[in-house]
Amino acid sequence: MEWRRRGEEFAVAELQVLRTASGRVKARLCVLRSAISSSKDEDEAEDGDHGGGGRRPWDIMELPIVYDGDEERCDIFYWTTDAVIAFQDHLCWVDYDRGMLLCDVLRTSPRVAFLRFPLDSSIIPTGRRSRRNFSQVYRGVSVTTAATGGAALKFADVSRHDGKLLGSLEQGRGGYTITCHTLRSTLGAAAIDDEWSWSKDFAIASDEILRSFEGAPELEPREVLLFPTVSMDTPSVMHFLTCDYDRMIRKMSVVTIDIASKIVLSVVPYVNGEEDLSGEDADMEEEEPGMSVLN
Repeated sequence: MEWRRRGEEFAVAELQVLRTASGRVKARLCVLRSAISSSKDEDEAEDGDHGGGGRRPWDIMELPIVYDGDEERCDIFYWTTDAVIAFQDHLCWVDYDRGMLLCDVLRTSPRVAFLRFPLDSSIIPTGRRSRRNFSQVYRGVSVTTAATGGAALKFADVSRHDGKLLGSLEQGRGGYTITCHTLRSTLGAAAIDDEWSWSKDFAIASDEILRSFEGAPELEPREVLLFPTVSMDTPSVMHFLTCDYDRMIRKMSVVTIDIASKIVLSVVPYVNGEEDLSGEDADMEEEEPGMSVLN
């Protein structure tokens, strides 16, 4: 259940993907809109209570999903929601393996459209499909400040060169590449239905980042930067987690990088391994040592 707000108007919504035995897909949207519901409440107040106790009614509707071709239909058929992001007038349901379902929930006749993540940013080599849970480690969707002053939605991806699903980089098999894309609307403001596409911002190799941090022990060259997140205030700044896999109780740090200048700004301890077992974060460390997805 997520919500989206525009000025004084807001909506709360839940989206489910419905599937048939023949492979067809559609969306079930359950939405509460403040402006529309207010007028309905006034009508119900005049006619008496219809069992809602004066509460605003939910709209439940089944909608077609706009997609392109059988490959995208297959992506939607196996859909699993990992996160929900509010962006402009839309809610974006995210499956880090596949892409996003965008819905303009504030409209009285909402539209659900599927947008694949860029195909050149696949995290797993061809033929390896057991990546569920790992895509959440290497990918992130963030809303940040656009150059024009509005909001921008960014998709960030960390692509390993060694083919491993997790763990330290293999010796002599290269590093990784960080790629970032921005979501663009391909129609003008007067268009009835937005069409979306990805615009590539940059691709930066790990050795370019490590070169600016040579000789510092805080950033181990064989450890991959994980959970990429673009700063909400500064789109050229990204945050990551890095994990020390050589310890049973793993140490994790937050790494902040200015991508424009390719400079590591800071490396700050997040979970301090065994030392945290006797500190104020002991409960978190005992229950989630290094986060369950990294165990």
